[in-house]
Amino acid sequence: MTPGRMEFRPLHYGERIRVINPFGTIGLVTLWSDPDRVISRLRDHGADLSDGSHIAVAGTLYGGGFKHLLRNVLYNPQIDTLLLYGVDLGGAAALVKNFFAKGIMPVPGAVSYAPLDGREITACQVVGSDYFMDDLVRPEMFDPSPSIVHIEDPGRDGAEAAASFLQSYVPSAGSGERLLVPIPRVDRVSYPSDPRGHVIVEDSPVAAWRSLVSRIYRFGERVVLRKGPRLELRNMKVVVRCPEIREDEFTESGIDMDSVRQYQEELLDGAEKPDWRYTYGNRLRGYFERGDGSVIDAIEVASRQLAVSYDAPGGRDANPDARGTFLSLWDPEADLEAESGKPCMTSIFLRKIECRLELTAVYRTHNAMRAWIKNVCGLIAVLEHICRKTGTSPGPVTVFSHSISLDPGELEHAQKIYEQESGKNAFRDDPNGHLTIYVDGDEIVADHWHSGIALGSYRGRKPGALQYELARNHVISEIAHAIYVGMQLEKAYWCIQEGINYVQTDIPGRPGGENREL
Repeated sequence: MTPGRMEFRPLHYGERIRVINPFGTIGLVTLWSDPDRVISRLRDHGADLSDGSHIAVAGTLYGGGFKHLLRNVLYNPQIDTLLLYGVDLGGAAALVKNFFAKGIMPVPGAVSYAPLDGREITACQVVGSDYFMDDLVRPEMFDPSPSIVHIEDPGRDGAEAAASFLQSYVPSAGSGERLLVPIPRVDRVSYPSDPRGHVIVEDSPVAAWRSLVSRIYRFGERVVLRKGPRLELRNMKVVVRCPEIREDEFTESGIDMDSVRQYQEELLDGAEKPDWRYTYGNRLRGYFERGDGSVIDAIEVASRQLAVSYDAPGGRDANPDARGTFLSLWDPEADLEAESGKPCMTSIFLRKIECRLELTAVYRTHNAMRAWIKNVCGLIAVLEHICRKTGTSPGPVTVFSHSISLDPGELEHAQKIYEQESGKNAFRDDPNGHLTIYVDGDEIVADHWHSGIALGSYRGRKPGALQYELARNHVISEIAHAIYVGMQLEKAYWCIQEGINYVQTDIPGRPGGENREL
């Protein structure tokens, strides 16, 4: 025990952080790396990690608990230094540094909090980041502010640099009083739905991600996992029709392109990473072995399979439909009974339709806010890599998530996205087609069209009769389109009853109206 030093007492995530010396004065932030692996590496390079170490605790920021980290430090003011060392895929190091160097700025209307002890709470954003938080914790409350030491190399050289820093480190003279700051509750109403039946179809990765976050924010079920409470949907299906990464769209949504590119490189890298129990790149390209001991590079094998040309002699007979290109990342022997560190992505299915290559990925679990968009960008990198080798063009990317959730600590950001998405025009082109509605004598007629081709014609004296026919034949798939058609059918019926000429009304916000394809 160090005389005069406070004992570290965690307010949050006490079960997830590693206490090394409760009377130490350094907080080791391992960013996205597993704390146990970082601790082991530092110990291997001579760092003192005994119960007399200068390090009090070690924990990761992979779970998005930055506001919790700040409150833990305020409650344990003996922590005079935050040592950042580990793999940084999510911009966690910049977030810590920006908070203390640049502070927070109010973002009125971004998030709604329930009042706390009669006080109204303002939503804020860490300057230089996309992280939203409350204004109950501010940089000036840290007196003095902890020193931030960032070891940027997560490998061997970085471990040696961290060990050297710990050897020369001298604790500060004293510490202030403990400060207990509560975490406010984000105001939110959970709406009913079938949590297993949600489907999203969008043109771009960012549009799909924003729709996904909004959907979970509105309809997510409250569940309690071992990691804590979550808002969850299950068996979620998201289709990205045009898997193209447009940097301006990412930047507008506050997504760091450097971290996206780094993640794409990681997913194509088959090397084993010492900080991780697994990586997707290694599982795909360097983990599984054949009977002779040679490594299976599944991406290259898939490229060879899909490169068979239908037009080449024997091409159709050799590979008639290419439905066997299925890449599994799940290792039952290593993963099924593992306590932690199981791969979230379990499989990739590739299907060549004419000259376009479609990709479908299945995830066991998914973090919607932080992981999903990067995962999809990684899948796009895999798809583009295989397309270059096979002479095909990228087709849609589909992602199934058996369990996808939002952490309550992410609700500030999720609410802001939800409010922005809710204010947009809800109408989108219906992939099932469009309807031209007119009156023929005393009957209402609805002609079904798609891409200028007549698919069918429906007629009846009352809207109700048409309603059931249209529903039975799945003519309409978009909710906004269904509401519009219902209004037009009722209007046509009213015009017949009143003897007034009926003219189909254009869809608000869409030039050319419903029948623009004719």
